[in-house]
Amino acid sequence: MKRLTFSILSLLLATSFAFAGGMVHNTNQSAAWIRMLVRDASTGIDAVFYNPAGLTALPDGFHIQVNSQTAGQKRIVTSEYTGLAMNQNEFTGETFVPVLPSVFAVYKTGNLAVSGGFFVVGGGGSADFKKGLPSFESQVAVLPPALTAKGIPTTQYSADIAFTGSSAYFAYQANVSYKINDMLSVAVGGRYITAKNTYVGHLKDIMINPNYPSIGYNGDMVSAPKFFNDLAAAATLGAQQATGAATALTGISGAGLGSQTVSNALATMVSLGQMTQADADAISGGLQAMGYDPNTITVDMGTAIYQGAAAQYTAAATDATNNALATADKEVDVTQTGHAFTPIFGVNLTLLDGDLNIAAKYELATKMTVKNETKKDDVGMFPNGEETNADLPSFLSLGANYKAMDNLGVQLGFHYYGDLGVSYGKSLNGEKNVSNDKVIASNSYELALGLEYGLGDAFTLSAGFLHSETLPRSEYQSDLSYSLVSNTVGLGGNYKLNDNLSVDFGFLNTFYLPRTVETSTVKTTYDKTAWVGSIGINYTLGK
Repeated sequence: MKRLTFSILSLLLATSFAFAGGMVHNTNQSAAWIRMLVRDASTGIDAVFYNPAGLTALPDGFHIQVNSQTAGQKRIVTSEYTGLAMNQNEFTGETFVPVLPSVFAVYKTGNLAVSGGFFVVGGGGSADFKKGLPSFESQVAVLPPALTAKGIPTTQYSADIAFTGSSAYFAYQANVSYKINDMLSVAVGGRYITAKNTYVGHLKDIMINPNYPSIGYNGDMVSAPKFFNDLAAAATLGAQQATGAATALTGISGAGLGSQTVSNALATMVSLGQMTQADADAISGGLQAMGYDPNTITVDMGTAIYQGAAAQYTAAATDATNNALATADKEVDVTQTGHAFTPIFGVNLTLLDGDLNIAAKYELATKMTVKNETKKDDVGMFPNGEETNADLPSFLSLGANYKAMDNLGVQLGFHYYGDLGVSYGKSLNGEKNVSNDKVIASNSYELALGLEYGLGDAFTLSAGFLHSETLPRSEYQSDLSYSLVSNTVGLGGNYKLNDNLSVDFGFLNTFYLPRTVETSTVKTTYDKTAWVGSIGINYTLGK
């Protein structure tokens, strides 16, 4: 039987938990964004992230905003791998984030604004696959058909499979913004990122039901490692017996009887007292069991047959031993950490007496690696200290904010992510950390529209729509890291308690377009659902 190769947890390195924004970014950084899905031309406090150059529009004084998001995401992977039908073919991973914080602060005086923020720019959640994933279970599901093909009827399997992964890229940002004139403001900033990913998973207690009475297995569910160890022991014994028979026939051939039939030569050796009848019967019986007639084949032919059988038994014993090791309990406990820096530039134009605001922000590509801190690695795939690419792409945002009427505001946004210029740590054809242009067809982009409608002086309603277009190749998609085209709707509002204090609140729901990837061996469909609720408090001191 061909040796099984268990590459369990091999895809963990590229796991992504981003909720909104390209393939790896989080752009959901404020409650105001949640309620309208576009803030690229913001002149509010959250412009620390979305439009740093727009901060010069704030009144002089100190401004602070604190946001908290609660988010949930479900990942559904459906595999049409035939063997999985015995147990399940739909695998669900749940992500729930009770608190995803962001904090922004600005000090504005005259034409100058100095700002800073803390938020989670990537990840921010954990995914719990309580029943594992197709890439895990399919490696167990191959056991019944593989054994059956080798003449050991097997119809069932079971295993204890689980995986939990978490990912968070914490960001600390600082900006300096300057108003050149009433129309033009500029900004420069930087973001320090610390990344932490954790992966804990196991595949334990693999059971199968082989029907192999010759070594005592009659179709009951048994431990796979024990069965393979017993199979190895039986094959080892077979190799020893075949080797002994080959040695005995070699001795008979040396006595000048190599051209005689095995039956005649054995009879001669017994009559001469050179061999017991039991040994002769065993040699003859062994040949008959392998389909050879000792009355027609010569001693030399019998020697070659037994030598070949010994080699086959030895190979089978090695193979079974390897499979016993492969089906033994496997655990992985890995933490990855890394850090990087992102330069940021922005420009803001104010037109039509302040009714129209146009903004642009550009974040340079961020090169980053994450380093393994390995506590447990039974699969031998996460050497302690090994580094993996975890870049963030360049990011261009363009936005416009237009006051259409006294109580109606319209915002537009466009995002462009330079995915092709970096590496997300994917592997392809045995090569690790391949450049994204090998697994992604084109850069990602987003289009957004947001509306705000004022109900009196204190209350504002808002709604928004965001279309996200990511373009991974089929080679990019995997159980643990896949990207889908999506559409998001957001609703919410802002309530002004007084001139210095207001509250944002919002809710969004993302609708993903499932994608099916078909290979020569399996068809897999990837899908997601996601929602986010948020509240934010805005406070100004010194207005």
